Amino acid sequence: MKYCIANWKMNLTISESILFLEELQKKNLQNTKTKIILCPSFTSLNDINNILFSNNIELGAQNVHQELKGAFTGEISINMLKEIECKWVILGHSERRQHFNEEDVIINDKLNAVIQNGLNPILCIGENQLQRDKDETFSVLKSQLNTALYNINIKNINLVIAYEPIWAIGTGVNATCKQIDEVINWISEFLLQEFSIKVPILYGGSVTSSNCSSMLDLEKVSGFLIGTSSLDVNEFYSIYSIINER
Repeated sequence: MKYCIANWKMNLTISESILFLEELQKKNLQNTKTKIILCPSFTSLNDINNILFSNNIELGAQNVHQELKGAFTGEISINMLKEIECKWVILGHSERRQHFNEEDVIINDKLNAVIQNGLNPILCIGENQLQRDKDETFSVLKSQLNTALYNINIKNINLVIAYEPIWAIGTGVNATCKQIDEVINWISEFLLQEFSIKVPILYGGSVTSSNCSSMLDLEKVSGFLIGTSSLDVNEFYSIYSIINER
């Protein structure tokens, strides 16, 4: 299975989200080898779900709280997401780590809660520019994975890993194919050796219809987590179509 995941971040109102989905569902979405996951804002999730009819499109949230309920003003629970048929949730995105101080131990709590309560996690990992310059990429990824997956039964679940080098997110500068291949191969081998699991590994970071084809030539790349390019329905569909050609 390949994945084409849209992370709309804090963009697109309810009406804009509905228009996007209406336009997307007019296109050919019959390829069952590629799953589309749309991750809109919380306010748009229910409205999107109400007009969703394509079996190849599923809904994801951009975040969730680790507790099932309680005095956590402004937060969203797992059961709230499940009630509106949201199946996926992004965890550990670099913007959550950077702007909201989400440490790996918090991501571990969230991952554990999500798995135990029937949602499918999209776990994001990645290094910043300084860490890459200091040749710390693999030690950073090792720490992120070890802590996030600590003491969690991750076998036989729909876990997806998204490698997103922070220096390539929203910058227009994507990693080279050589860099992506090296890191994703390392992640795949590390997960197999340390956790005895084999999961889809996606790339994210300034992905476009112009540069995604060469990335798909890499054996271990199972699709993309797409930010800016997912806001334009035609650009997003072009990436989806290129994935389908493989």
